[in-house]
Amino acid sequence: MCFGRGLVGVVTLLALYGCAGKQDAAGPGQDCYRDDDCEDGFVCVANAQGNRVCSKDVTSLASTVAGPPPPADADAGAP
Repeated sequence: MCFGRGLVGVVTLLALYGCAGKQDAAGPGQDCYRDDDCEDGFVCVANAQGNRVCSKDVTSLASTVAGPPPPADADAGAP
C-alpha cells in the first residue's frame, strides 16, 4: 500500500501548487473568472463577444424581465 500513499502525496502537492496564491488583480477589459479577479471598483461581466472581462459597466447584469405583480392587498394598509 506504499504506492497509494505516494500517489496521495503527489496529488496533494499538485493540488496545492494549482491553488497557489492569488494573482494580480485584472484591470479594465482584462480577462477574469469572477469579481475577485478584478481590481477594486470593477466587476467581471460578459462582453459583447461573450468573453468575461473586468468592467465598471454593470448594465448587462440588470434584469430586463418583469417581476411579479404586487399583491392585491398591498395598498390596503397604507395610511
